[in-house]
Amino acid sequence: MKFSFIRAAIVSWFAVLSGCSRADNGVEPGAQEADRHQLILAVENQGASGEQLAIDLQYTRKSSAPGPRVMEAFLRFSDNLRYSSATQGEAIVAAGKTLVVQERSNSLLRIMAFSATSISELDTGLLATLRFEKTGTGTATLEILTDRPIFAPAEIYQGLLVSDPLRIAL
Repeated sequence: MKFSFIRAAIVSWFAVLSGCSRADNGVEPGAQEADRHQLILAVENQGASGEQLAIDLQYTRKSSAPGPRVMEAFLRFSDNLRYSSATQGEAIVAAGKTLVVQERSNSLLRIMAFSATSISELDTGLLATLRFEKTGTGTATLEILTDRPIFAPAEIYQGLLVSDPLRIAL
């Protein structure tokens, strides 16, 4: 009991400092998720052959709040996956942005949504579908890194709820 209180206090303190939080920071789930900007990873499918894995990056915009104009997220993934390709989602298309995914290393992706000509804000919806090849067995892990701002303007990042790391049995 004492440990969980201390853990919740430490996680909440880091969340205040960073302006963003993970889904498990000790707050009741319903209260925490109500009307906040959210960035979520979800399994779209594991492919017909079982060798492919598709992961959706979804954004939920806080109601009656400005949305982000630019996104730069970093996604770390385990070594039993290999990045294959990405497709931009309807939220990026509707805002007139372009999706760019760069492999920074064998286990780190830089995912950007931007435009040199459009200042439209991203709205709620699918940002991207990322495809991976399974290169091993066990449990695959994918995690959105929260050590730097993900959205611009910066006030969008305040209070951002980011999903917990995604763990998938291969």
